[in-house]
Amino acid sequence: MADLRRSFRGLEPPKNEQSARDIDVPPFLAELLGKHLASWPYDWVFCTQTGKWWWRSEWFRVIRPAADGREARPRARGTAVKEAWEPITPGLTMRDLRHTHDTYQAEDDVNPVLAHEQSGHKYPGIKGTYQHPTPAMRKHRLKALQRRYERALKNLGWKAIWES
Repeated sequence: MADLRRSFRGLEPPKNEQSARDIDVPPFLAELLGKHLASWPYDWVFCTQTGKWWWRSEWFRVIRPAADGREARPRARGTAVKEAWEPITPGLTMRDLRHTHDTYQAEDDVNPVLAHEQSGHKYPGIKGTYQHPTPAMRKHRLKALQRRYERALKNLGWKAIWES
């Protein structure tokens, strides 16, 4: 089992064989992940700079400050100088991100069976038993996510990484 985990290049190790699954990513995200993985020396796609697992506490210690902004901090014993940065989205939570993604899927007319799968849930009732995501459903969602990304960049006056 240890050898399998070492050769597995993914988001995190699956809990068991049945929970391992492929994920769909739109072209912009595939491009970003490809650039990240080209020089990333660790087995896991998202981990610390030393290859260790991100713990929940890292959200509040490392990631959340990027959303909330940070005041400049001078050099102190044991810590380096830290420059200030402006808030991106003050108060952002993981829950907000999950709900926003679900809302975008509804707005983009993503089939509910596929939207539930994306959230890690089974579609309720008999439809969840008989209906399954199809390649056409997946393609529709990926196109919608790509359009949403391109529209956001255009609104910000930015260019996509492949246009730079």
